[in-house]
Amino acid sequence: GHHKESVRFGWRCVDGLEIEIFAYAYISGVRKEKRLLSVKTGEWVHLSFNETKSYYYFRAISENGDAEIVKFRKSKNKKGFLRLFTSRLYPYFGGKIASPHDMTIELMYF
Repeated sequence: GHHKESVRFGWRCVDGLEIEIFAYAYISGVRKEKRLLSVKTGEWVHLSFNETKSYYYFRAISENGDAEIVKFRKSKNKKGFLRLFTSRLYPYFGGKIASPHDMTIELMYF
C-alpha cells in the first residue's frame, strides 16, 4: 500500500488566505513531511519532483521567486527490482480548513 513506500506533494489551506505546500512521503512505513512554502491564493507555484538512487527531491518555486528544496533519503529495505514499486501519488489536500476556492493542478510527466 501507499502507506509503506510513497511520495507526493501535499497542500492545505492555512487561514483562508494562504496555501501551505509541503513534501510528503512514507518511507519504510514511516510518514515524513516537510514544509516547502506558503503562497497566497491565486498565486502560481511550479512544483517538481526528482529522484536519485539515494534520495527523493521536491522543489517548489512561487511566481514571486521564493524557492525551496526538500530531500528525503530513500528506504534501504528494497533491493534491485523491488525498488521500482514506490508509489508516486497525486497531490494530497489535507487540513481542517476547506480550500477557499477551486484549485487547478496541471501535471506534466517527464
